[in-house]
Amino acid sequence: MLAHLYTWHMGDLFGGQMIKKMLPPPHRNLEFKDPDGLKTALRAKLTDDLGDEAIRSFNWAIRIMDEFAPRLPSVE
Repeated sequence: MLAHLYTWHMGDLFGGQMIKKMLPPPHRNLEFKDPDGLKTALRAKLTDDLGDEAIRSFNWAIRIMDEFAPRLPSVE
């Protein structure tokens, strides 16, 4: 579960910040009170044994975003 939490929260902390610029508000799920603290806390919990599950999680996230991307407005 930690690998999936890491994938999605880090995705929201980085890529989500770009996506929210393309979407109308509100963006409550993409707003963080202490993004740097959250990044540090998540990274501190990572262990090498999460690698295989993290890869599965990233692949799943990529498939979901590939399906979602055509619905986003183009950014120029």
